[in-house]
Amino acid sequence: MTECNQETFAFTAHFSRRVEAGFTAGQVSSDGGALLLRETERKINLLGRLAGCFRDGRDQQLVEHKLSEMLAQRIFGLAAKLHNFQGVDLEVHRRLANLGEKTFTYQSGTETHETKFNYTLDESATQLVNIFEGLARQSTDLSDLVRTMRYDRLGVNDVLQTISADYDHKLLPEPERLLPALDQIGADEKFIDIARQKARALATRIRSVH
Repeated sequence: MTECNQETFAFTAHFSRRVEAGFTAGQVSSDGGALLLRETERKINLLGRLAGCFRDGRDQQLVEHKLSEMLAQRIFGLAAKLHNFQGVDLEVHRRLANLGEKTFTYQSGTETHETKFNYTLDESATQLVNIFEGLARQSTDLSDLVRTMRYDRLGVNDVLQTISADYDHKLLPEPERLLPALDQIGADEKFIDIARQKARALATRIRSVH
């Protein structure tokens, strides 16, 4: 878990309104951070890049909305259900371990709306948490795989073992993104046989479902 020492983060303003997130509980995460997702999307075109990972088998002559638009509607629709954290109590109100208090502040002039939570059962927030966690895990898995392919070929098998476990536990939202790397490993004799076999087997499983 990344240690975060900065107490507040400023985001792109919503028209004339100031938008700010604060994290004041030591080690925290950005789980449920719809504002973080919006800011990331504006900086690196996250939704467009993510949408490119989908295979759309529909007749494009009958499709009125592009896939990226549909994905954006889903993600930002979840954020909208939280009303920019105005008057929304996300806390589960049970005695739980301290998972890192999250503080969201929405300020306009002298008017301020703030909500804090340690853990939430809110469906929209939970779905956003799952999106963030899945994308983060998948990004880490792919990054580790590419790194070992380049600099530590003997370590590829260990990374594949981790990826297979994540796939088995349905933790990867778009596992087909791994297919190019898996196919490369499976076809390259420079990698050890057990890694090549594992890569081919995982690629077959992914293709059979996706």
